[in-house]
Amino acid sequence: MRKPVLTSFGVLIGALALTLAVLALFRLVIKARNPVKPAAIGGGVAVTSATTTSSFPLHLIDAVGRQVTIDQPPQRIISMAPSMTELVFALGAQDRLIADTRFCIHPPEAIAKDKIGGILDPDMEKMVELHPDLILGTALTPKEIGDQIDRLGLKQVYFNHTSVNSVYRDIIDLSTILGDRPRGEKMVADMKARGAEIETKLHQAGAKRPKVLLLLRIDGLFTAGKGSFPNELIEMAGGDNIGARAATMWPQLSMETVIAENPDVIIVAIGKGKIEGDFTTKNWVQMRADPRWKGVSAVANNRLISITDDLLTIPGSRLMDALEIVATGLHPDIFKSK
Repeated sequence: MRKPVLTSFGVLIGALALTLAVLALFRLVIKARNPVKPAAIGGGVAVTSATTTSSFPLHLIDAVGRQVTIDQPPQRIISMAPSMTELVFALGAQDRLIADTRFCIHPPEAIAKDKIGGILDPDMEKMVELHPDLILGTALTPKEIGDQIDRLGLKQVYFNHTSVNSVYRDIIDLSTILGDRPRGEKMVADMKARGAEIETKLHQAGAKRPKVLLLLRIDGLFTAGKGSFPNELIEMAGGDNIGARAATMWPQLSMETVIAENPDVIIVAIGKGKIEGDFTTKNWVQMRADPRWKGVSAVANNRLISITDDLLTIPGSRLMDALEIVATGLHPDIFKSK
């Protein structure tokens, strides 16, 4: 029987999986360097003002320890990560975004923005020519690239969102930097309300936690483990991620482990395009006929959740959309599909 194969998760998510495990210790901590007693905001930013609104200048230390002063809300922004691009759009500052990376494809309007290359290979000369007043990145950016940008005299701030709470924190922090903290606060409040509604419904229904196998790739059984963003979403959606029992954050499981764990539901993170249309009609059919897979409860009972990979793996403004999709797939008796 031919082994089913799912197309590679993609360059961006592969880089994410390899790098986040190393960089998970970083966190955004922003504090004042002014004698005025700072007011901590956004779970990390402190400004030289006792107010809870954006107050400039902002003095901060970012996720990689870089000390930065922002004199006024930036008007010419370059994003070096899809998550930062999504957050800029979500906070209504897309007109100030002058460029992003080739991996920034959401929202669709981001595709039309000028491109400065990739996360690992940005075009430094082009960035200088664009005259940005702020570059937004994440801890995924290699240190040597950040150092080179510093030498070019460009101002940059790095974030590190690897959990739901850190996404909330970074939304507040970014909205403060953009000069519109109230918008960030409202956005976080709305997201928290959506998450709380799901949690309440699961609790009221006394929902059991089905075992879940998340497949980032099937040719190798790569998944997400404890401490990863996808694992947290699965837990919030009322699932028991079998990958969380592995020793690493981004483990590769054996078929023997999958059979022994016998997951009730399989989640497949699928890229946009052809594979998204082909998986259920080809790969899933092959899995259901494969002797190794057909005895697994999820396959035998046709319990498959397919989700766009960037929706599940890019921590940003759409995380509640991902949560609702996963929760509905895990508990269709509690949550109705929209």
